[in-house]
Amino acid sequence: MQNMRRRDFVATTAATSLALATASSRATEANEKVVVGIIGLGGQGRGHLSSYLDIPNVEVAYICDVDATRLREAAKIAPNAKAVNDLRKILDDPSIDAVSIATPDHWHTPASLLALAAGKHVYVEKPCSHNVREGRWLVEATQRTGKLL
Repeated sequence: MQNMRRRDFVATTAATSLALATASSRATEANEKVVVGIIGLGGQGRGHLSSYLDIPNVEVAYICDVDATRLREAAKIAPNAKAVNDLRKILDDPSIDAVSIATPDHWHTPASLLALAAGKHVYVEKPCSHNVREGRWLVEATQRTGKLL
């Protein structure tokens, strides 16, 4: 068995879970793709990107980071994905089923709330919130939208 680092295991598990949850939350045909956008392309975000690229029937349509160097490097890994520096471009696209958020911690709740409001399923890195109030906002947003977080 190949040795796998904990970080790689968590990223792979997260990516697979989001893709499967998204696909199972709606009626899907055998050949239907789950279309995702990745927000934040640091270490964890690049892990998400690599994991999604390895999953059949998952299309990485967007990659997003405010850091131009990270965005350029990720574009080499996923040349077919649209590279953007504003997460709102991903959220405005109705073809996106889900987003994967691996931004700095202080952006986890705001980005998740925006994504849920835009009708996207969300995988967000830990911590998903900084306090109980933010956590409650996330729970309320999932109940209001019916989307997975």
